[in-house]
Amino acid sequence: MLSAAELDYVRNTSLYRLAVATPNGAPHCVPMRTRLDGERIIVGGFNFDISYKKSVIDRNPRVACVWDTEEGIGDESGPGNIRGVEVRGTLIPTGTIVDGSGAYYLEPSKVFSWGVEEPASESFAKKMTFDVDHLTRRGS
Repeated sequence: MLSAAELDYVRNTSLYRLAVATPNGAPHCVPMRTRLDGERIIVGGFNFDISYKKSVIDRNPRVACVWDTEEGIGDESGPGNIRGVEVRGTLIPTGTIVDGSGAYYLEPSKVFSWGVEEPASESFAKKMTFDVDHLTRRGS
């Protein structure tokens, strides 16, 4: 589900943030090392089996992962050249061990990138196009 450019960006960005929801619905976000098996994103690694995030994932395997970077220096007129990929999806056990712990494949359900295939401003402009009236109607 990732484009070739998005996959290349993920492959070449060493860290990402893994976001999960705790049992009471609170967000929990932690840095992780990027791992791939071909074109599939692997979640897991050293001491993963005994981590809090693993216990949360056992209850709710739906996660979001974000890889992002900024090149150049931003100033008051705006950020430098920002790029990133967000993948939302479900973790599926691989049945394999990575660095001593069980690993998961990330099965994407939604992918959004910015600054990877087009300037970030164009990516965000497309994402921010939505029906404002719908959001302001009562009960929405």
